[in-house]
Amino acid sequence: MSKLDEMTRVSPARRIVVAVGLVVCSLTIVLLYWCSMQMRAHEYTETADVTISALGEPLKVLCVVQDAAGKPVAGAGISVQGVGEAVHGTTDAKGECALALPQAPVFALTLDGAKILDRPYADWLRNPSASNGLRFKITKKR
Repeated sequence: MSKLDEMTRVSPARRIVVAVGLVVCSLTIVLLYWCSMQMRAHEYTETADVTISALGEPLKVLCVVQDAAGKPVAGAGISVQGVGEAVHGTTDAKGECALALPQAPVFALTLDGAKILDRPYADWLRNPSASNGLRFKITKKR
């Protein structure tokens, strides 16, 4: 064996350490991406686009529904699924619907029966949470 071969040889233990390090780094990247997707402030679906922001009133949810032209949508059915049973409401002439939740996590939001927000791990991630209130700006596509 030449001197160069001897100097560049990698031991099996070192190969295992490198492989484990690569697996851990890959899993960390996947986990961080998943968390960022669960905590994003925008949701885009075929039915509607949703923007989430803080409202300031604990356990209150304000949904504002508008059409693609920005005009308010009256009579739209809203359902917010938190802990326990869902809370339902209908938008008024200004396209607004105010709801009170019994607890903070928001797992799902539906508009006229179509799910437009799905966050099954909201309790674990604490997002979205109505602990400081939530405002959902919903732009209906159809």
